[in-house]
Order: sequence, then structure tokens, then C-alpha cells
Amino acid sequence: MEEALVTLSETQRSADKPADILEVLLRKRAQLVAELQQHDSAMSKLQEEYAARLAHIREQQRPLQEALQHVEALLRLEGWEGATMPSNGTADLSAPELISYTDAAYRLLEKAGQPMHYKAIFGRLQEQGAHIPGKDPAATLLAKIGRDQRFKRIRKRGTYALSFWRIAAAKSRASTRKKKR
Repeated sequence: MEEALVTLSETQRSADKPADILEVLLRKRAQLVAELQQHDSAMSKLQEEYAARLAHIREQQRPLQEALQHVEALLRLEGWEGATMPSNGTADLSAPELISYTDAAYRLLEKAGQPMHYKAIFGRLQEQGAHIPGKDPAATLLAKIGRDQRFKRIRKRGTYALSFWRIAAAKSRASTRKKKR
């Protein structure tokens, strides 16, 4: 009978051990679930906070983007190249340098190495995507390069060279008028 009691006690002990282990594991599981719920709650609060901050920043950014687009449109009207807003709406700090259309004409003549008619200069600048304002952009270009000291009109009417080139400049109209009198 003692043997039966010993086996019964051993059975209860072995049954008690898994029950204790099961109970410990269930408590650990409940603790971990509670901690995960706390973390989920904290993450949700942070996501809401950052979503609100992001919305606020986007609201502040919208008028700045619109103002930049307006300024760039005005720059293009004044003949500056390279003033473009990236399609994603963010400012591109590595954008090409802004250049006026008279500077572009200067570079074009410098590269060509020979005098060109103002309409040919205008055509090439248009091919390059330069915007020249005015009702008659070619005439606007002519007026601007005619007043710019870097250019000189040569004998052939409407043809311009760079002033440092050794090409005879056209006589001014004032000197021509004096001779006729």
C-alpha cells in the first residue's frame, strides 16, 4: 500500500509540475500581451501626433510652393533659364544656375565663333528652351543685345558679333545722317 501511495504522490507531483509550468507560462503570456498593448497604444499616439505635425507642415509648405512657382514664372518672363519647379514639389538646391537670355545669346555667339543674325540667335535660343518675353521676342532680343556692351553690330544689318572680336563695327546712324546734310 505504501507503494501505491508513493506512486500516487509521484503522479500528483508530476501532474503538479506541468500545471505550475502551464500557470507560469500563462502569466508570462498575459504580461507580454499587456506590454504589447501598451506599446501599440504608444505607437498609435505617436503616429497620430506625427500625422498632425506632418499635416501642419504640409499646410505651411503649400503657400511657399505657390510663391516659388509665381517667382519662377516671373523669372521666365524676364528671360531667365533654368527656373523650374521639380515635379515632386520639393526645392532642388542643385538646380542649374539662372541665366538671362542676353547671357545665353553671348554664350551662343561665343560657342559659334562667328557673327550671327539676331533672328538666327533667337531661333537657336528657342531651340534651347530659352524664354524671351514680349509681343515680338526676336525684336526684344535685338533691343537687348543692341544696348549690351558685350555685343556689336557689324556692317550687315541685324548681324551681331561679340565686341572683343576683331570685326569692323557698323557705322552709327548718327554719323550717316550728318554726312547727308
